[in-house]
Amino acid sequence: MQQIPLSAIASQTTSFNVDGAYWTVKLYPAITHMVADISRNGTALISGIRCFAGIPLLPFSYLSGSEFG
Repeated sequence: MQQIPLSAIASQTTSFNVDGAYWTVKLYPAITHMVADISRNGTALISGIRCFAGIPLLPFSYLSGSEFG
């Protein structure tokens, strides 16, 4: 599991490299939850996923695999 450093602000975007892939995570508030958009190497993997403490943002392991490279 990769931990991502975040700031204590409502809307933010962070980018980082892991295993040769360039990831972008955008966090922003929805009506009652925080949600995230995640892309890998410029390809959107998931959009509007709800964020909960202790729960992975990518709900399926195949989304983080190399087949998206």
